[in-house]
Amino acid sequence: MFLNFRGSGGGAFVGSVTVPPTGGIASKPGLVALMHDPWFGGFTNRKHHLTRLLADQKRLGRCLYVQRKPIPPQLVPEILAATGVINTAAGCLIPVIDGRFHVFAPFEGVDIQAEDITPLLERMNLTDYFLLTQTPLLADLAVALRPVATVYDCTDDYSTILADRKEVVERGDRLLLEQADAVTTVSQALHEQKTRLHQRVLMLPNGVDTEHFAIHDQPIPPDLESWNGRTIAGYVGRINYKFDMALLREVARMRPEIQFILIGPITCDATALARQPNVVLLGIRDYQLLPAYVKRFDLCVIPHLIGAITHFMNPIKAYEYLAMGKPVVSTAIGGLEDIASEVIIAESAAQFSAGIERALEARSVSDTDRRRRLALGHTWNQRADRLSSLFEELTSHPGPTTVAQA
Repeated sequence: MFLNFRGSGGGAFVGSVTVPPTGGIASKPGLVALMHDPWFGGFTNRKHHLTRLLADQKRLGRCLYVQRKPIPPQLVPEILAATGVINTAAGCLIPVIDGRFHVFAPFEGVDIQAEDITPLLERMNLTDYFLLTQTPLLADLAVALRPVATVYDCTDDYSTILADRKEVVERGDRLLLEQADAVTTVSQALHEQKTRLHQRVLMLPNGVDTEHFAIHDQPIPPDLESWNGRTIAGYVGRINYKFDMALLREVARMRPEIQFILIGPITCDATALARQPNVVLLGIRDYQLLPAYVKRFDLCVIPHLIGAITHFMNPIKAYEYLAMGKPVVSTAIGGLEDIASEVIIAESAAQFSAGIERALEARSVSDTDRRRRLALGHTWNQRADRLSSLFEELTSHPGPTTVAQA
Protein backbone atom coordinates (compact mmCIF):
# COMPACT_ATOMS: atom_id res chain seq x y z
CA MET A 1 0.00 0.00 0.00
CA PHE A 2 2.97 2.35 0.16
CA LEU A 3 5.02 3.70 -2.71
CA ASN A 4 8.58 4.88 -3.11
CA PHE A 5 9.77 6.89 -6.10
CA ARG A 6 11.64 5.12 -8.85
CA GLY A 7 12.88 7.34 -11.65
CA SER A 8 12.74 6.35 -15.31
CA GLY A 9 13.53 8.15 -18.49
CA GLY A 10 14.03 8.07 -22.22
CA GLY A 11 11.98 9.29 -25.14
CA ALA A 12 12.41 12.18 -27.54
CA PHE A 13 11.67 15.82 -26.84
CA VAL A 14 9.22 18.08 -28.63
CA GLY A 15 8.92 21.57 -27.21
CA SER A 16 9.16 21.18 -23.45
CA VAL A 17 7.70 17.72 -22.86
CA THR A 18 8.73 14.13 -23.41
CA VAL A 19 7.04 12.51 -26.40
CA PRO A 20 7.10 8.71 -26.67
CA PRO A 21 8.37 7.06 -29.80
CA THR A 22 5.70 6.48 -32.43
CA GLY A 23 4.25 3.00 -32.72
CA GLY A 24 1.20 0.89 -32.03
CA ILE A 25 0.08 2.86 -29.01
CA ALA A 26 -0.46 5.98 -31.11
CA SER A 27 -3.49 4.37 -32.78
CA LYS A 28 -5.23 3.67 -29.45
CA PRO A 29 -7.10 6.25 -27.38
CA GLY A 30 -4.99 7.29 -24.43
CA LEU A 31 -5.94 7.97 -20.82
CA VAL A 32 -5.97 11.12 -18.73
CA ALA A 33 -6.45 10.38 -15.02
CA LEU A 34 -7.39 13.24 -12.70
CA MET A 35 -6.55 12.21 -9.16
CA HIS A 36 -6.41 13.83 -5.74
CA ASP A 37 -3.45 12.01 -4.23
CA PRO A 38 0.17 12.14 -5.41
CA TRP A 39 1.71 9.35 -7.43
CA PHE A 40 4.98 9.53 -5.53
CA GLY A 41 5.73 9.37 -1.83
CA GLY A 42 2.52 7.89 -0.49
CA PHE A 43 0.30 4.84 -0.76
CA THR A 44 0.31 2.36 -3.60
CA ASN A 45 -3.43 2.08 -3.98
CA ARG A 46 -6.30 1.81 -6.47
CA LYS A 47 -5.31 4.71 -8.67
CA HIS A 48 -1.72 3.45 -9.01
CA HIS A 49 -2.69 -0.12 -9.81
CA LEU A 50 -5.43 0.67 -12.33
CA THR A 51 -3.66 3.41 -14.26
CA ARG A 52 -0.32 1.60 -14.35
CA LEU A 53 -1.94 -1.62 -15.58
CA LEU A 54 -3.94 0.21 -18.25
CA ALA A 55 -0.66 1.66 -19.55
CA ASP A 56 1.79 -1.15 -18.87
CA GLN A 57 -0.39 -3.89 -20.36
CA LYS A 58 -1.02 -1.73 -23.45
CA ARG A 59 -4.77 -1.80 -22.97
CA LEU A 60 -4.79 1.87 -23.93
CA GLY A 61 -2.44 4.34 -25.56
CA ARG A 62 -0.32 6.87 -23.72
CA CYS A 63 -1.40 7.84 -20.21
CA LEU A 64 -1.15 11.11 -18.30
CA TYR A 65 -1.77 10.99 -14.56
CA VAL A 66 -2.63 14.45 -13.20
CA GLN A 67 -2.44 14.79 -9.43
CA ARG A 68 -4.05 17.61 -7.52
CA LYS A 69 -1.58 17.62 -4.64
CA PRO A 70 1.91 19.08 -5.13
CA ILE A 71 5.02 16.94 -4.91
CA PRO A 72 5.94 16.25 -1.26
CA PRO A 73 8.80 18.64 -0.45
CA GLN A 74 11.12 15.87 0.69
CA LEU A 75 10.85 14.20 -2.73
CA VAL A 76 11.36 17.30 -4.89
CA PRO A 77 15.18 16.98 -5.22
CA GLU A 78 15.03 13.28 -6.11
CA ILE A 79 12.26 13.75 -8.66
CA LEU A 80 13.81 16.79 -10.31
CA ALA A 81 17.11 14.91 -10.64
CA ALA A 82 15.51 11.93 -12.38
CA THR A 83 16.07 11.40 -16.09
CA GLY A 84 13.45 12.87 -18.39
CA VAL A 85 11.66 15.14 -15.89
CA ILE A 86 10.46 18.36 -17.52
CA ASN A 87 9.45 21.58 -15.78
CA THR A 88 6.48 23.59 -17.01
CA ALA A 89 5.15 26.85 -15.62
CA ALA A 90 2.66 24.98 -13.43
CA GLY A 91 4.54 21.85 -12.42
CA CYS A 92 6.63 18.85 -13.48
CA LEU A 93 6.02 16.21 -16.13
CA ILE A 94 7.56 12.98 -14.86
CA PRO A 95 8.07 9.76 -16.86
CA VAL A 96 6.96 6.60 -15.04
CA ILE A 97 6.79 4.03 -17.84
CA ASP A 98 9.09 5.07 -20.66
CA GLY A 99 7.11 6.26 -23.65
CA ARG A 100 3.74 5.32 -22.18
CA PHE A 101 2.98 6.87 -18.81
CA HIS A 102 3.69 10.31 -17.37
CA VAL A 103 2.70 12.03 -14.16
CA PHE A 104 1.97 15.74 -14.00
CA ALA A 105 2.54 17.13 -10.49
CA PRO A 106 1.79 20.81 -9.76
CA PHE A 107 4.12 23.07 -7.87
CA GLU A 108 3.14 24.24 -4.40
CA GLY A 109 0.30 26.76 -4.57
CA VAL A 110 -0.75 25.94 -8.14
CA ASP A 111 -4.45 25.32 -8.81
CA ILE A 112 -4.38 23.24 -12.00
CA GLN A 113 -6.36 24.70 -14.89
CA ALA A 114 -7.21 23.37 -18.34
CA GLU A 115 -4.67 25.72 -19.89
CA ASP A 116 -1.96 23.92 -17.89
CA ILE A 117 -2.98 20.49 -19.22
CA THR A 118 -4.13 21.14 -22.81
CA PRO A 119 -0.65 22.04 -24.12
CA LEU A 120 0.76 18.85 -22.60
CA LEU A 121 -1.91 16.77 -24.32
CA GLU A 122 -1.18 18.44 -27.66
CA ARG A 123 2.58 18.00 -27.41
CA MET A 124 2.23 14.38 -26.27
CA ASN A 125 -0.09 13.74 -29.23
CA LEU A 126 -2.84 12.78 -26.80
CA THR A 127 -5.66 14.03 -28.99
CA ASP A 128 -7.99 11.06 -28.43
CA TYR A 129 -8.20 9.96 -24.82
CA PHE A 130 -10.51 8.63 -22.16
CA LEU A 131 -10.87 10.57 -18.92
CA LEU A 132 -10.81 8.77 -15.57
CA THR A 133 -11.42 10.98 -12.56
CA GLN A 134 -11.81 10.26 -8.86
CA THR A 135 -11.92 13.65 -7.20
CA PRO A 136 -14.74 16.20 -7.24
CA LEU A 137 -12.10 18.80 -6.36
CA LEU A 138 -10.90 18.68 -9.98
CA ALA A 139 -14.40 18.74 -11.48
CA ASP A 140 -13.93 22.11 -13.20
CA LEU A 141 -10.83 20.76 -14.93
CA ALA A 142 -12.66 17.58 -15.92
CA VAL A 143 -15.53 19.42 -17.62
CA ALA A 144 -13.10 21.71 -19.44
CA LEU A 145 -11.36 18.78 -21.18
CA ARG A 146 -12.65 17.05 -24.33
CA PRO A 147 -12.22 13.29 -23.91
CA VAL A 148 -13.67 10.49 -26.00
CA ALA A 149 -15.58 9.41 -22.88
CA THR A 150 -15.46 10.07 -19.14
CA VAL A 151 -15.61 7.59 -16.26
CA TYR A 152 -16.17 8.93 -12.75
CA ASP A 153 -14.53 6.44 -10.38
CA CYS A 154 -16.17 6.84 -6.95
CA THR A 155 -14.08 5.36 -4.14
CA ASP A 156 -15.86 6.98 -1.17
CA ASP A 157 -18.53 9.47 -0.18
CA TYR A 158 -16.30 12.51 -0.50
CA SER A 159 -18.81 14.89 1.10
CA THR A 160 -18.50 12.84 4.30
CA ILE A 161 -14.73 12.47 4.42
CA LEU A 162 -14.13 16.07 3.28
CA ALA A 163 -16.82 17.58 5.50
CA ASP A 164 -14.97 20.90 5.83
CA ARG A 165 -15.36 21.35 2.05
CA LYS A 166 -18.80 19.81 1.77
CA GLU A 167 -20.34 22.42 -0.55
CA VAL A 168 -17.37 22.38 -2.92
CA VAL A 169 -17.34 18.58 -2.99
CA GLU A 170 -21.08 18.27 -3.57
CA ARG A 171 -20.90 20.78 -6.44
CA GLY A 172 -17.97 18.86 -7.96
CA ASP A 173 -19.80 15.57 -7.55
CA ARG A 174 -22.83 16.95 -9.42
CA LEU A 175 -20.62 18.25 -12.24
CA LEU A 176 -18.86 14.91 -12.63
CA LEU A 177 -22.14 12.98 -12.60
CA GLU A 178 -23.41 15.25 -15.38
CA GLN A 179 -20.15 14.91 -17.35
CA ALA A 180 -19.58 11.17 -16.89
CA ASP A 181 -20.59 8.62 -19.51
CA ALA A 182 -20.29 5.96 -16.81
CA VAL A 183 -19.72 5.79 -13.07
CA THR A 184 -17.75 3.08 -11.24
CA THR A 185 -18.10 2.44 -7.52
CA VAL A 186 -16.05 0.39 -5.07
CA SER A 187 -18.86 -0.66 -2.72
CA GLN A 188 -22.50 -1.66 -2.75
CA ALA A 189 -23.46 1.38 -0.66
CA LEU A 190 -21.87 3.72 -3.20
CA HIS A 191 -23.47 1.78 -6.04
CA GLU A 192 -26.92 2.25 -4.51
CA GLN A 193 -26.22 5.94 -3.94
CA LYS A 194 -25.01 6.66 -7.47
CA THR A 195 -27.63 4.59 -9.32
CA ARG A 196 -30.19 7.07 -8.05
CA LEU A 197 -28.25 9.82 -9.83
CA HIS A 198 -26.84 8.20 -12.99
CA GLN A 199 -28.07 5.65 -15.51
CA ARG A 200 -24.82 3.79 -16.12
CA VAL A 201 -23.19 2.65 -12.89
CA LEU A 202 -20.77 -0.27 -12.59
CA MET A 203 -19.54 -2.00 -9.46
CA LEU A 204 -15.74 -2.08 -9.65
CA PRO A 205 -14.41 -2.98 -6.20
CA ASN A 206 -10.80 -2.71 -5.14
CA GLY A 207 -8.43 -5.59 -5.66
CA VAL A 208 -5.02 -7.02 -4.90
CA ASP A 209 -1.73 -7.75 -6.63
CA THR A 210 -1.72 -11.45 -5.77
CA GLU A 211 1.76 -11.99 -7.20
CA HIS A 212 3.19 -9.29 -4.96
CA PHE A 213 1.43 -10.69 -1.90
CA ALA A 214 2.20 -14.35 -2.60
CA ILE A 215 4.06 -16.24 0.10
CA HIS A 216 7.76 -15.83 -0.57
CA ASP A 217 11.15 -16.34 1.03
CA GLN A 218 11.76 -12.82 2.28
CA PRO A 219 13.28 -12.85 5.77
CA ILE A 220 11.41 -11.52 8.76
CA PRO A 221 12.03 -7.76 8.94
CA PRO A 222 14.55 -6.87 11.67
CA ASP A 223 12.09 -4.57 13.44
CA LEU A 224 9.81 -7.56 14.09
CA GLU A 225 12.50 -9.78 15.58
CA SER A 226 11.88 -8.40 19.06
CA TRP A 227 8.54 -10.20 19.09
CA ASN A 228 9.73 -13.64 18.05
CA GLY A 229 7.50 -16.14 19.80
CA ARG A 230 4.73 -13.60 20.40
CA THR A 231 1.36 -13.77 18.69
CA ILE A 232 1.05 -10.74 16.39
CA ALA A 233 -2.12 -9.04 15.23
CA GLY A 234 -1.10 -6.73 12.40
CA TYR A 235 -2.56 -3.70 10.66
CA VAL A 236 -1.32 -2.06 7.45
CA GLY A 237 -2.83 1.25 6.42
CA ARG A 238 -3.40 4.85 7.36
CA ILE A 239 -3.85 5.62 11.03
CA ASN A 240 -6.20 8.54 10.61
CA TYR A 241 -9.73 9.81 11.18
CA LYS A 242 -11.19 6.40 10.25
CA PHE A 243 -9.13 4.47 12.80
CA ASP A 244 -10.93 3.55 16.06
CA MET A 245 -8.24 4.34 18.62
CA ALA A 246 -10.47 3.72 21.63
CA LEU A 247 -11.61 0.32 20.39
CA LEU A 248 -8.12 -0.97 19.66
CA ARG A 249 -6.83 0.37 22.96
CA GLU A 250 -9.58 -1.53 24.79
CA VAL A 251 -8.97 -4.70 22.76
CA ALA A 252 -5.24 -4.49 23.54
CA ARG A 253 -6.05 -4.25 27.26
CA MET A 254 -8.32 -7.27 26.98
CA ARG A 255 -5.67 -9.29 25.12
CA PRO A 256 -2.30 -8.52 26.76
CA GLU A 257 -0.81 -11.70 25.30
CA ILE A 258 -1.28 -10.35 21.77
CA GLN A 259 1.25 -7.95 20.26
CA PHE A 260 -0.47 -5.37 18.01
CA ILE A 261 1.80 -4.10 15.22
CA LEU A 262 0.54 -1.12 13.21
CA ILE A 263 2.21 -0.10 9.94
CA GLY A 264 1.33 3.13 8.21
CA PRO A 265 1.47 6.92 8.37
CA ILE A 266 -0.03 8.50 11.48
CA THR A 267 -2.11 11.60 10.75
CA CYS A 268 -4.06 11.89 14.00
CA ASP A 269 -3.30 11.85 17.72
CA ALA A 270 -2.24 8.29 18.58
CA THR A 271 -0.49 9.15 21.85
CA ALA A 272 -2.85 7.22 24.12
CA LEU A 273 -2.75 4.16 21.86
CA ALA A 274 1.05 4.23 21.68
CA ARG A 275 1.21 4.14 25.49
CA GLN A 276 -0.42 0.71 25.49
CA PRO A 277 2.48 -1.71 26.21
CA ASN A 278 1.41 -4.31 23.64
CA VAL A 279 0.80 -1.82 20.82
CA VAL A 280 3.62 -0.67 18.53
CA LEU A 281 3.29 1.89 15.75
CA LEU A 282 6.08 1.28 13.24
CA GLY A 283 5.20 4.08 10.84
CA ILE A 284 5.38 3.83 7.06
CA ARG A 285 7.17 0.96 5.32
CA ASP A 286 8.08 0.41 1.68
CA TYR A 287 5.39 -1.31 -0.39
CA GLN A 288 7.94 -3.86 -1.61
CA LEU A 289 8.52 -4.99 1.99
CA LEU A 290 4.90 -5.26 3.12
CA PRO A 291 4.50 -8.97 2.27
CA ALA A 292 7.41 -9.78 4.61
CA TYR A 293 5.63 -7.99 7.45
CA VAL A 294 2.22 -9.51 6.77
CA LYS A 295 3.82 -12.95 6.47
CA ARG A 296 4.88 -12.67 10.13
CA PHE A 297 1.42 -11.61 11.33
CA ASP A 298 -0.65 -14.38 12.90
CA LEU A 299 -3.84 -12.50 12.05
CA CYS A 300 -4.74 -9.15 10.52
CA VAL A 301 -7.11 -6.51 11.80
CA ILE A 302 -9.16 -3.59 10.46
CA PRO A 303 -10.19 -1.58 13.56
CA HIS A 304 -12.08 1.25 11.88
CA LEU A 305 -14.81 3.43 13.29
CA ILE A 306 -18.35 2.30 12.48
CA GLY A 307 -20.50 4.99 10.89
CA ALA A 308 -21.01 7.22 7.88
CA ILE A 309 -17.29 7.84 7.50
CA THR A 310 -16.61 4.14 6.76
CA HIS A 311 -19.99 3.11 5.34
CA PHE A 312 -19.01 3.64 1.70
CA MET A 313 -15.43 2.34 1.76
CA ASN A 314 -13.92 -0.86 0.36
CA PRO A 315 -10.62 -1.55 2.16
CA ILE A 316 -7.79 -2.68 -0.11
CA LYS A 317 -5.99 -4.08 2.93
CA ALA A 318 -8.66 -6.77 3.34
CA TYR A 319 -7.86 -8.24 -0.10
CA GLU A 320 -4.13 -8.04 0.59
CA TYR A 321 -4.49 -9.83 3.92
CA LEU A 322 -6.51 -12.60 2.28
CA ALA A 323 -4.02 -12.93 -0.58
CA MET A 324 -1.48 -14.00 2.05
CA GLY A 325 -3.97 -16.41 3.59
CA LYS A 326 -4.32 -14.48 6.84
CA PRO A 327 -7.46 -14.55 9.01
CA VAL A 328 -9.06 -11.11 9.21
CA VAL A 329 -11.00 -9.43 12.01
CA SER A 330 -12.75 -6.18 11.14
CA THR A 331 -15.27 -3.80 12.56
CA ALA A 332 -18.60 -3.57 10.71
CA ILE A 333 -17.51 -1.20 7.96
CA GLY A 334 -18.71 -0.98 4.38
CA GLY A 335 -17.38 -2.74 1.31
CA LEU A 336 -16.76 -6.20 2.70
CA GLU A 337 -19.74 -7.89 1.06
CA ASP A 338 -17.86 -9.84 -1.60
CA ILE A 339 -15.35 -11.28 0.88
CA ALA A 340 -17.65 -11.52 3.92
CA SER A 341 -17.24 -15.29 4.14
CA GLU A 342 -13.60 -14.82 5.17
CA VAL A 343 -13.84 -11.74 7.41
CA ILE A 344 -14.83 -11.95 11.07
CA ILE A 345 -17.03 -8.93 11.83
CA ALA A 346 -17.16 -7.21 15.22
CA GLU A 347 -19.26 -4.30 16.49
CA SER A 348 -17.64 -3.85 19.91
CA ALA A 349 -14.32 -4.35 21.68
CA ALA A 350 -15.63 -7.53 23.29
CA GLN A 351 -16.68 -8.94 19.91
CA PHE A 352 -13.36 -7.90 18.41
CA SER A 353 -11.48 -9.74 21.17
CA ALA A 354 -13.61 -12.83 20.62
CA GLY A 355 -13.01 -12.50 16.87
CA ILE A 356 -9.26 -12.62 17.48
CA GLU A 357 -9.72 -15.93 19.26
CA ARG A 358 -11.74 -17.30 16.36
CA ALA A 359 -9.13 -16.09 13.89
CA LEU A 360 -6.31 -17.81 15.75
CA GLU A 361 -8.24 -21.06 15.54
CA ALA A 362 -8.61 -20.77 11.75
CA ARG A 363 -5.01 -20.99 10.54
CA SER A 364 -4.83 -24.45 9.05
CA VAL A 365 -3.38 -25.09 5.61
CA SER A 366 -6.88 -25.48 4.20
CA ASP A 367 -7.97 -22.20 5.80
CA THR A 368 -4.99 -20.40 4.32
CA ASP A 369 -5.46 -21.88 0.85
CA ARG A 370 -9.17 -21.04 0.85
CA ARG A 371 -8.46 -17.38 1.55
CA ARG A 372 -5.82 -17.21 -1.18
CA ARG A 373 -8.24 -18.72 -3.67
CA LEU A 374 -10.82 -16.10 -2.76
CA ALA A 375 -8.28 -13.32 -3.32
CA LEU A 376 -7.49 -14.72 -6.79
CA GLY A 377 -10.99 -13.65 -7.83
CA HIS A 378 -10.25 -10.03 -6.94
CA THR A 379 -7.04 -9.08 -8.71
CA TRP A 380 -6.11 -5.65 -10.02
CA ASN A 381 -5.58 -7.21 -13.44
CA GLN A 382 -9.21 -8.31 -13.49
CA ARG A 383 -10.33 -4.83 -12.45
CA ALA A 384 -8.18 -3.20 -15.13
CA ASP A 385 -9.57 -5.58 -17.75
CA ARG A 386 -13.11 -4.62 -16.78
CA LEU A 387 -12.32 -0.91 -16.86
CA SER A 388 -10.67 -1.29 -20.26
CA SER A 389 -13.75 -3.13 -21.52
CA LEU A 390 -15.94 -0.34 -20.18
CA PHE A 391 -13.98 2.23 -22.18
CA GLU A 392 -14.47 0.10 -25.31
CA GLU A 393 -18.20 -0.16 -24.58
CA LEU A 394 -18.45 3.60 -24.22
CA THR A 395 -16.86 4.01 -27.63
CA SER A 396 -19.17 1.56 -29.42
CA HIS A 397 -22.32 2.03 -27.31
CA PRO A 398 -22.28 5.53 -25.85
CA GLY A 399 -25.86 5.41 -24.54
CA PRO A 400 -26.75 4.19 -21.00
CA THR A 401 -27.00 0.41 -20.75
CA THR A 402 -27.14 -2.21 -18.03
CA VAL A 403 -23.63 -3.23 -17.07
CA ALA A 404 -22.52 -6.33 -15.22
CA GLN A 405 -20.71 -6.38 -11.93
CA ALA A 406 -16.96 -6.93 -12.18
